[in-house]
Amino acid sequence: MPVVTLISDLGLRDATAGIARGIIYTALPAATIVDISHEVPPFQVAHAAWLLGSVCHSFPPHTVHLVLVDALYQAQPQMLLVAIGQQYILAPANGVLSLLSAVAGTQAWVVHTGAPGQGLLQWVQAAVQVVAQLQAAPATQYGWPQIAIPQVLPQPVQVANDAILCHVQYIDNFGNLITNLSQQQFQAVGANRPFRITVGVEVITRIATACADVPKGDALCRFNSRGFLQVCVNKGNAASLLGFRIGGIYNHIKIQFG
Repeated sequence: MPVVTLISDLGLRDATAGIARGIIYTALPAATIVDISHEVPPFQVAHAAWLLGSVCHSFPPHTVHLVLVDALYQAQPQMLLVAIGQQYILAPANGVLSLLSAVAGTQAWVVHTGAPGQGLLQWVQAAVQVVAQLQAAPATQYGWPQIAIPQVLPQPVQVANDAILCHVQYIDNFGNLITNLSQQQFQAVGANRPFRITVGVEVITRIATACADVPKGDALCRFNSRGFLQVCVNKGNAASLLGFRIGGIYNHIKIQFG
């Protein structure tokens, strides 16, 4: 019984996500479909890559993660298959895999090349055929051509003069600002010294364990389950309150030690 997850920018207002699910169930009636998210902002492959990195460790072997973000906007769209541990990802050749550190710089199989103007129906049908083949035999048995996945270096954390400049790489549904600064980097530079974290007009001087550590409406910093520094507002939206958005001109956070 295959497990197929879906990550898309299709939204839930229209029927498109439901159509995709129906195609999968028609071809694979015993499949278990898990909707990770259909609310990825349109064409935002970095958002999709963050979601993939967050969920893969939670699923059993042989799960297939199907990415339907910015799937059909290339002149001749290609569908790529990549192994991640004992699972698989099916994604468009639009750069999303280059942003996923676990597979960037490795090889992907080209399992489908669409015709110009191909619709979502045909794309999902092609994906379902690949899922069915993976249930019968490993990807290595099919002779699919391979191409390299380019590695896109992430926006770096900058360290200079007892200070760190990090960047917001993801904003979740609650408006929490998730940065590219890991707990290990923070501890290595900070060495248990006092610090000031400047986020817009807010200055934060301690790391919280939970949002409830501060009064309602106050901002805080904590390390999330993936070990990255994030800025939250207790019972509020940090992105709106502090004026952050992905792709905005102002997107950095400064930490000064000492």
